[in-house]
Amino acid sequence: MRLLALVALVLLTACGSHALAPGTPAPVPVTATGTTDGVTLRLDLDRATLKVGEVVWATITIENTNDKPIRWVGGGCNVPGRVTANVPALSEYGHNWDYPFAELKKRLALVSSPGYLPFLDQDAWDKRAQGGRACTADIRVNELAGHGQLVSRHAWDGTIGGAPAPNGDVKVTGSLDMDDIVRMVGSGVSASVTLPLSGGAATRVSPGQAIDAAFADPRVASWVRARFVQRGNSEAAAYDVNGGVRLDGDAWVITAGQKSAPAGEIEVRVSAIDGAVRSYVER
Repeated sequence: MRLLALVALVLLTACGSHALAPGTPAPVPVTATGTTDGVTLRLDLDRATLKVGEVVWATITIENTNDKPIRWVGGGCNVPGRVTANVPALSEYGHNWDYPFAELKKRLALVSSPGYLPFLDQDAWDKRAQGGRACTADIRVNELAGHGQLVSRHAWDGTIGGAPAPNGDVKVTGSLDMDDIVRMVGSGVSASVTLPLSGGAATRVSPGQAIDAAFADPRVASWVRARFVQRGNSEAAAYDVNGGVRLDGDAWVITAGQKSAPAGEIEVRVSAIDGAVRSYVER
């Protein structure tokens, strides 16, 4: 018995077991499934809630219930399926402006939305201390035999770029891109669950909503309109204005500038908590 107990202890240690403190309830798993054209994807999370700093593991199980093979599309590292988190406090688009302002909003805030982020697949997660894993940008088409199965695991610790993600319900989606050779179109299968996140940032205003607050300020609107130009047959817009949005503590910092006449730059700080414009600086 002593030998068996010792062997069990060694195995648990070698496998990286994370023993729960006495009185700590075990994480409750959550599952969702989706089916497209006979291909089923099951998404399993090992916990139903997440606190920033903890790790949630997502397992994707893909099964081809057809008698014939299907083709699926992977990236450079060719991981079957992917898992993404949609953080509403960062991904909410906000107001749909008329064209001149809508065009600028897309360039300022929506080029790289921080509200949608990928989980790391297991290999990349295991190598994160070494800087992660490099994958090529090519697209690979693979075949899954009839009644075949694929499994991949992915992880997230509730942070974005090393900083805590905002509190709230996070939509976690597992998906697989498929190549439909009969209809010559791409298709896919996915499943989603809601994962409440706690212990994170108090941010409740997205970059898109912060842009909305800035555009609603008469000073910003006037500055932008003064830089409208006509290009071809399109409506006049601020095509020569460039800038971006970044989070600084509890405020979104929106910068916009133009080098050609009328040259100038503005910086607008908008509260990430209540969306109020805190400051406007024109240079």
